[in-house]
Amino acid sequence: MDRVEEVLKDKRAEIEKTEAPAEMEQLLKQALQGRRRRISFRPAAAALIAVLIFTYNFDVLAYYGKKITGYDHMTVGALGRLNEEGRGQQIGKSCLFSNGVEVTIDGIMFDDNELVVFYKAQYSGGKLQEILGSNLPRLHINGIKPFGYHSSQGKGIFIDDHTMTYIQTMESPGFYEKWLKLEISMIIDNKTEIRSVRFVLDRANAMDRTARLVLKAEAGLGDYKVIFDEFTASAMSSQLNGRIIPQTDEARKAFMPETAERGIGIPHLEFDIVTDVGEVTQFSGGMSISGGHITFTEQGDALPEGFRTLQIRNIRMDSLKLIDKAVDLSMDRDGIPVAEDLTINRVYRDGTDLCLAISSRGIPEIGLFSGEEQLEQVNYDEFELEQESAQPVERVFRFRQNEETADDAGLELKIKYIRYTMITADTIDIPVE
Repeated sequence: MDRVEEVLKDKRAEIEKTEAPAEMEQLLKQALQGRRRRISFRPAAAALIAVLIFTYNFDVLAYYGKKITGYDHMTVGALGRLNEEGRGQQIGKSCLFSNGVEVTIDGIMFDDNELVVFYKAQYSGGKLQEILGSNLPRLHINGIKPFGYHSSQGKGIFIDDHTMTYIQTMESPGFYEKWLKLEISMIIDNKTEIRSVRFVLDRANAMDRTARLVLKAEAGLGDYKVIFDEFTASAMSSQLNGRIIPQTDEARKAFMPETAERGIGIPHLEFDIVTDVGEVTQFSGGMSISGGHITFTEQGDALPEGFRTLQIRNIRMDSLKLIDKAVDLSMDRDGIPVAEDLTINRVYRDGTDLCLAISSRGIPEIGLFSGEEQLEQVNYDEFELEQESAQPVERVFRFRQNEETADDAGLELKIKYIRYTMITADTIDIPVE
């Protein structure tokens, strides 16, 4: 017992010596101005810090290490491996909307870069896809931080007529967050319904950061300078933050709101990180435009193990021009003008492939349908890294069609947009220690 008392005395002395930051002391003084009773702010703030430290450390006792089940068909790479190891935090809470759709938050996984939510939507009254349409549940997390934490990207799949599983990536909560409220919203009958799930963030399950490097490296990309400021990595994800600096007035205009009014999307930055053995991690994400400053936060999967060098390559910027048209096709129709910069030159067969020869300065995003069936595009990635050309270039897009159900008279081509890409040969070495 004497030993326990000594430890408690040491802890008490340690807490009494703890000083609050100057900013916290000033805020407390302002909040208590006008009160007659004078108190000592430093011991009070120190006690508050001690309580928070104790509360957050207590999470270690709650670690169970269970796998989040039902997502094996969607989790690949680091996310799948970590889930197999039981590194996620189970939530297991549901909410019901007025249209009969039930959303269950199965679990989360997080690090300093992002938080991933595993959830499923279910509907027993009919086909879920018909009642949802394009109105998927939207997620938002509230905590201490003003305006909370937003969603960035996600992917889902309908595993049967009544169930959809989804993996949603969100901003990572600040180090000070613990008690969180996850809001799920859906638009039903032109009104927004919001349900919420509360949970305690278990930081024992957080993925430790394995690297944080200040780069301050530059690459030239057309009329832009791309500056890579900071790289962070964990066993779950990698992230690169930086800035884009337009070098001309015309380049700056591409990021103005008026650009979207002409049916052209704001330029989007992407790049790859490549190891010495050729393993590639693709990065993409979002950009923020404020007061003439353009910043980006690009995220990718966890880096592979056992590398000796890392290099940023294929630095590129995409702009999308909206087309949104559908064209009926047949074997005897040639030279079909679709848009100012898109012409279908001819349609023909090459063995089992149905081929479309299309001319454009950029790469069209297309889908070919035979009746209700969408045909598989065989060479989808062939033109991914092609730059915008000064003049239209003919490219052949190949689709696989079932010969038994082939219907050349019922072909329809849907064109969503044309992607114009700038790419630089510049590469950047990431120091590996």
